[in-house]
Amino acid sequence: MPRVADLSELKGCRRAQGAGYRHGSRRSCLKGTRETVLNEIESWANDFNLSPVFWLNGLAGTGKTTIAQTVSERMFADGQLGASFFCSRDFEDRSDLHFIFPTIAFQLAYRFPKFRSDLVRLLRLDPDVAHESLYGQMEKLIVKPLKSADVSTVIVIDALDECKDEEPSSAILSVLARLVDQIPMVRFFITGRPEPRIRTGFRLPMLMDLTSVFVLHDVDPPLINSDIRFFLKHELSEIAQRRQLGRWPSDESIDLLCSRAAGLFVYAVATVKFLDSNFRLPQHQLDVILKLPECTAPEGKTRFNPRTTLDSLYTSILQMAFSEGDPEVYSMVRSTIGAVVMIVNPLSPSGIAKLVDLDPGEVILLLTSVQSLLALGEDSDQPVKAFHKSFPDFITDPSRCIDPRFYISPSDIHLELVRNCLRMINAELEQNLLSLPDYALNSEVKDLETRIDDRINATLRYACLSWHNHLTRTEECIADVVSHLRTFLEQKFLAWLEVVSVIRAVGGAVAGLERLMAWLLEVRFCPSRCRYSLITYRESGGQRQAASQHRQRLFAIRDQIFRGHQCLRHPHLSFCTGTLPHVVDYPKPVLSPAHHPLAENCDRNPGFMDPDYRNFWQGQLRWILHLVTMWSICCRSSGRSCGDPESAHPGTDHHPPPHRNSPSSHGSACLFAGWTFNCLRLRYCHHNLGYPDRWSGQ
Repeated sequence: MPRVADLSELKGCRRAQGAGYRHGSRRSCLKGTRETVLNEIESWANDFNLSPVFWLNGLAGTGKTTIAQTVSERMFADGQLGASFFCSRDFEDRSDLHFIFPTIAFQLAYRFPKFRSDLVRLLRLDPDVAHESLYGQMEKLIVKPLKSADVSTVIVIDALDECKDEEPSSAILSVLARLVDQIPMVRFFITGRPEPRIRTGFRLPMLMDLTSVFVLHDVDPPLINSDIRFFLKHELSEIAQRRQLGRWPSDESIDLLCSRAAGLFVYAVATVKFLDSNFRLPQHQLDVILKLPECTAPEGKTRFNPRTTLDSLYTSILQMAFSEGDPEVYSMVRSTIGAVVMIVNPLSPSGIAKLVDLDPGEVILLLTSVQSLLALGEDSDQPVKAFHKSFPDFITDPSRCIDPRFYISPSDIHLELVRNCLRMINAELEQNLLSLPDYALNSEVKDLETRIDDRINATLRYACLSWHNHLTRTEECIADVVSHLRTFLEQKFLAWLEVVSVIRAVGGAVAGLERLMAWLLEVRFCPSRCRYSLITYRESGGQRQAASQHRQRLFAIRDQIFRGHQCLRHPHLSFCTGTLPHVVDYPKPVLSPAHHPLAENCDRNPGFMDPDYRNFWQGQLRWILHLVTMWSICCRSSGRSCGDPESAHPGTDHHPPPHRNSPSSHGSACLFAGWTFNCLRLRYCHHNLGYPDRWSGQ
């Protein structure tokens, strides 16, 4: 058993929760199916003369994850599995490449004692190693401890294509290519769609000769059809026995379903879920499927079109579930299903209802109507998500989901979600939401987790963690978000900081604000998107008055934040010290937007960006970004995880003492942020807003 001290060090290691093969409800291969590929993988794992990397290459719906689950279970039973990481776009941490190696290292530490002792020693010397580059992570967390431990093992990484990666060739494969030959006794089994960056990664000269490739969609069709037929016969016979349907269905029906699947196991799984409806007879459901149009070519072998089998199945399920002609019903369908497929970190049906501002009963009924398309448990408190990645791909693609009643525009849904997230934050967050005692560190509040569960529900937590993610993915006009954003910045920003602190998410908040800044810069310098931007506008004809009013509202936010202290005086986030003046008198801008000498260009160039209008938002967001960044740096400087300020107590050498009349604080890191606040405010008012470098009272 691992020592208690070692366990404490490991639990503080950054990792993705639920990424291993034993978490979740993934199915393994039915016994007797997929034997060809499973036998080849087993032979590869046992022969160290073969390549150390195995790529299971397959199109969407060909069964890669099911095979990876089966391989993990078999390897674990044989004592060969060291770690597994199942990537998923549904979860933020499991779609982040920087969580893969730390999570694998955490699992290997529990598996091998020598690896664990080396890893714990490293974490004590370098607590921030899990935040390094991918190369640094693999070299320090994986390669060096494995070389020292001298163990033989298999590491499984499933669905690598579901991780966010901006590199032209997979970033993690590039690192693997440089380091994998240093650990010849370790095997990497990787699955993924043949997307360009994945293909390019496996074709890197250093990795190509070290990789075995098995292409699932090139397996002999009779073998695949035989496995699909076996699966359908087994699953449908269980339905018939449970529903007392006798000798149902006929062999001819099974053969036709097998033909319709066109080599896609996901079609067979979706068909079984559709037939096993709690509200309709299986015989009736089967008749619906058998009446669907034939597919002219196997899906994946040709360009997607509305007559492909999987698209036809998804469309028919949606049309059968929602046959009403009421437009409001379809609006609810798009909002609810859109939230399910677009959010990361899934919510329960009741959480989805709260997020989209609908009645929970209506949402549960709606989701139940399409339960064959979702992973929806009987417990309404369990998270709901799409049963397979092919469904979000279908319903967000206008060339595939050709029924406008069901097509979901990602940008529209992100706009709706950011509006609802900010609405919830503004309505539910309040000063010292958890009633924390004065000057108490997070670790000193014994019932902190209970307070979090009582005061911060799952939906509010999601809103606090994800509002900026949805905003940066919005491409439509966001004018109606401005009022919510203004309220957030004026009144709720410090309360939001307090929430992300207690749920240990300051690092994520900093990263989110960094993405937000990058998005603002991208929109600002992209004329084709200027009509979408908060910091660009049109001034021509009848739009001049509206633009002027819009500017006035934005500058009112500036005055509220940079003048006075009502939004900065927070009983549990001290932002005032005795070493700097409390009152700052900021004069009017040297040049107002309406009278800026370049403003006349707006009439001739609708995409022209007003400098003051732009710099207001840029300066304000930079101020927020640096304020939170300083807090995060302070948290990390103590050698502890972000979001749990545990640095020196107030008054020590590390931080200036709080002013005797200043509000109390629940973390000394907050005092550090307060100490730097006035400097940051002066700097960005001077450099970004064009204000004179002048303080009153000095």
